[in-house]
Amino acid sequence: MKSAILALAVLAVSACTWVEPKPEAAGIKLATASDVQHCEHLGNASSKGVSKVGIYVRKDEKVITELAALAKDEAYKMGGDTIVRSSELGEDGSMTFGVYRCRL
Repeated sequence: MKSAILALAVLAVSACTWVEPKPEAAGIKLATASDVQHCEHLGNASSKGVSKVGIYVRKDEKVITELAALAKDEAYKMGGDTIVRSSELGEDGSMTFGVYRCRL
């Protein structure tokens, strides 16, 4: 019985999205470094998320998606329209993104 409850809890946690993207940032694009060669670099956005919940380690892909959503929110505040990953996912659940303005 305990193992069934634990299994259900793990499934519930793994399905959760911890970050709700802001509607204003929906148009911000996640691009590669080669895509922004002719864009204006506005700065960087550092994001930190939850990569571990208790003994459960969340999938990197899910954490990175949530960190990108946070970076898009920051890019919107900075007047950017594009972000580019500029670091790998850190052990502490952090990542840095470059913020660019590519559209006039």
